[in-house]
Amino acid sequence: MANLAPRVVTWVFFLAITGCLAMQIGVPADRAAVSPSSIVELDDLSTVDVNPYVHFIKAHGRDPLEYVVSKFADCDIVILGEMHEVKENLELVSALMPPLYNVGVRTLCMEAIKYAHTRRANREVTGAVYDDDAATDLFRHNGSVLWGFREYREILRAIWQLNNSLPRNAPKFRIVGLDNGWDRYHLECGSGKAQARALRLMQSRDLDMAAVIEREVLRPSGKALVLVGYAHSFTSFTTPSRSPMGYLLTRRYNERIFQICLHQPHLPVANDEGHRESVLPRFIEAVMQVDDLTEVGWDIQGSAFANLRDPNSVYFACRPDLVFADLAQGYIFLAPLTQLRRVSWIPGFINERNFLKANAIAFKRGWLNEPLNTPQELDAFLRQVFDSR
Repeated sequence: MANLAPRVVTWVFFLAITGCLAMQIGVPADRAAVSPSSIVELDDLSTVDVNPYVHFIKAHGRDPLEYVVSKFADCDIVILGEMHEVKENLELVSALMPPLYNVGVRTLCMEAIKYAHTRRANREVTGAVYDDDAATDLFRHNGSVLWGFREYREILRAIWQLNNSLPRNAPKFRIVGLDNGWDRYHLECGSGKAQARALRLMQSRDLDMAAVIEREVLRPSGKALVLVGYAHSFTSFTTPSRSPMGYLLTRRYNERIFQICLHQPHLPVANDEGHRESVLPRFIEAVMQVDDLTEVGWDIQGSAFANLRDPNSVYFACRPDLVFADLAQGYIFLAPLTQLRRVSWIPGFINERNFLKANAIAFKRGWLNEPLNTPQELDAFLRQVFDSR
């Protein structure tokens, strides 16, 4: 995969303000204790026998599309925890639309769209004609401001294509935006009341997203695929200052919720020598290299993978008894990290409406030596930044 430095900076910022760097992660009281003797520390990969893990995947692994769809036989909400901006992850979501519809799933909940724009998004995916420009404009309102990525927009096109293929009176597939009104511009570049409000909204995002899913899907006895960042997806642990969306839903709806981690790096632990590379993704890739295993989904809980620990991951560093099954109920591997592609920029995403905020953020982050003068200049610059990663 291309350089992850911008994404690591974003994760450090997010984890710091939400309490995950406070080293006070907790697990539910009803979670069964993990015997220390059953924990497998991945501190030296050369000493770990990969064969039991290979055998498990060969016996129980499924095609990723089939794996996700199969979870709706027993669950109403399936959460995909993504590292943002990975092309293969988003292509998987787009490809899931028809098979999900065929098993009675009618909703996709997306962090990348604000809840306030849900009605507008559904006009786009149910209209007679698909409008790329109108779909693009939805993402100009994303709280991160700089969310001009083609593959997120293509999910809307996939839903429109599905809806356009259905019989006239058939129920339509719909989108539910999850995000609240937070704004990265006010968070990073603002001051006073505007910055304080943005911080409060950022800190309440998990609670707000869980409330939307409960109101729009669970109370009406519906089913939905949920696409959110990995840190929002956790179902089995919390912190004193923040409970992830997945945790909040699971505490109330238990087995109706299932979470899947999409293959990604973990934020590494820092020591006196700098950052140590997280081990768990490399171990999974070592397992997949045996017999050339590719594109597979499998359960982590109750599997050979359940009690793995990564001493170089910031998550595992928080508690000595935290194991892989606390971070992921299921897992999908699409490609090694070095082969995953980043999303592509939408030309013209920056316009007069979002120029001032985007320009200020790019300058604040040190991407620009000085602010640029026109939306066209900034759009060309950001396209170069994001497409060259």
